[in-house]
Amino acid sequence: MGGVDTRGIGLEVCASILDEQAFRGYAVDLVVGSLSRYMEQVRALTASNSRVILHESVSDMSLLMGQVDGAVSAEGTTLYELCARRVPSVSVAIVEEQVRDAEAFDRLGAVPYAGMANTGEPTRLFERAAKMLGHLVCNGGQDVVTRMVDLLPSNGTEKLVRELVSIRRLV
Repeated sequence: MGGVDTRGIGLEVCASILDEQAFRGYAVDLVVGSLSRYMEQVRALTASNSRVILHESVSDMSLLMGQVDGAVSAEGTTLYELCARRVPSVSVAIVEEQVRDAEAFDRLGAVPYAGMANTGEPTRLFERAAKMLGHLVCNGGQDVVTRMVDLLPSNGTEKLVRELVSIRRLV
């Protein structure tokens, strides 16, 4: 859940995906940033479960995204990358500022939103995210992928750079 997963959310999502019936035959790629506080628990999980493939401090995330069947991601620029790579995805908001955009992706039918990670029952949230992803992956997810790609303008990189520059000027 980002390069700095200070709450171990990625680990919890991974555990929920491992438990989800739809993913019994799948390997689970777990991406962990260099500043994770949960490396001991991550290493214990990877040592105890051969289905978990650990990726630390990934230098080419786009390449990895192109190799997966689906993703659970924090809402943010990663969702746009997943859209561009045509990866069926489910989003989770990590901070309050991400909720509005996550809900917008969901309303557009592009990226289902599982909920806010700092709610009172995070385990249920992660289980819901895993079930939602299982549904997408098992049903091909092509309708969602089409809506994901439709969100991206043909000049997406140029537009994104312009938007980021204009936002930076406002700060």
